[in-house]
Amino acid sequence: MNYNVKRLDKYSFKEVFDLYWKPLVAFCQHHTNNEEIAMDIVQDIFCSLWKRKDNLEIETRFEYYLFRAARIKISDHF
Repeated sequence: MNYNVKRLDKYSFKEVFDLYWKPLVAFCQHHTNNEEIAMDIVQDIFCSLWKRKDNLEIETRFEYYLFRAARIKISDHF
């Protein structure tokens, strides 16, 4: 699914959050072996997305962008 990030309002952002929260947490937990760290990483991703949405250019599938961000955050953590 693709989203125009610049057009995300709080309702569409919640839709994105609800759609991707659990899969992202599961992905991060698999790679960190720690649910709390996984949830912190995903929260950071969504906070960053919200803060940067007006200036963010995503040129890939949105799902790919989120999971790539998760991989980067996981590697930064360790």
